[in-house]
Amino acid sequence: MSTEIETAEQKAALLQLAVWGETVVYIPAVGAERGIKAIVERNGIGRVAGTKQGTGPELAISVANSISDGISSAEFKKNQDKIRLAVNFGETPQDRLLVKILDQDAGMLVLEVR
Repeated sequence: MSTEIETAEQKAALLQLAVWGETVVYIPAVGAERGIKAIVERNGIGRVAGTKQGTGPELAISVANSISDGISSAEFKKNQDKIRLAVNFGETPQDRLLVKILDQDAGMLVLEVR
């Protein structure tokens, strides 16, 4: 059962995504891909964790914590699910690995993209 605060967080997340989000494609490890809205944080180039000299784009996405409007934390499979998005504005979208949940609440998930 949702509390009033959880319901408010869910409504706020959907409003933010409607205003600031861009359409991306969620590709779950199991099941059909689907278009969702995401706020994409493009933070330039950074070091790739677990490598000595590797660098790559630092990306994170904020999506609705919902199986119908985004990605549910219950369905998320770290290092297995993918997202199709443009790494830089105007580029052809690429499939990228969703590494882990960086933050979450009842309304939103923030996921690291590699």
